[in-house]
Amino acid sequence: YPHRGPQQGRQHEPAADFRLGRQTAVSPAEPTESEASHPEREAAPEAEAVPDAPLSDAELQWFRNKVLNERSLGDMMLTSTYTDARDVDLSRLFYNGIPGAGNTVTEEERAALAELDASAEHLHIIKVTRAQMDEALQALVGCTLAETTQRGLDQFLYLADYDAYYLVHSDALDARCELSGVRRADGTVTLLCTGSLQTTAATLVETDDGWRIVSNLEVSEETAR
Repeated sequence: YPHRGPQQGRQHEPAADFRLGRQTAVSPAEPTESEASHPEREAAPEAEAVPDAPLSDAELQWFRNKVLNERSLGDMMLTSTYTDARDVDLSRLFYNGIPGAGNTVTEEERAALAELDASAEHLHIIKVTRAQMDEALQALVGCTLAETTQRGLDQFLYLADYDAYYLVHSDALDARCELSGVRRADGTVTLLCTGSLQTTAATLVETDDGWRIVSNLEVSEETAR
């Protein structure tokens, strides 16, 4: 039976960069010296100073590469639907784990998990510590685990001795998607994303910490065309 742990976690050194990027007034043709030496920190293309103007090809490419990417878990934010990002399905968001986290499951952990779920003896185990969840959610959503609705958390197993959550399964969630439409309105950007699971309209806003997905709503096939 899945066990939910305490709400507060310890601070954890970053294992991966979850920032979705911050838009700055830098032309993609004229990167700063820092961006030239660190291409992964490439700034977003400068937006047109026209309200509700369509995004340029450069802007679309930036959102595709810097926001909806595997490293930041931005693509996994699109695997569930919600009107408020605090209601994101955690079991889908962390289904494939955290890229680069290097969370090794020890034999002691596997044995303890097998007492809760016998399939843990032979299936793959995804481990995410509470501190890592807090860190990822703070960057992606702007809140900690305790401040979300904790939707999908009951799908995890929890081991208090390690203050970590575990998913036991034998597959991976394909979060790849194609941008089939985009619009800008009222200071937001909405991306129409078609993936293997569904087609959704993901609305993003720019914050001091970068672009964040604030809602992701399923749309009809007619809208996607």
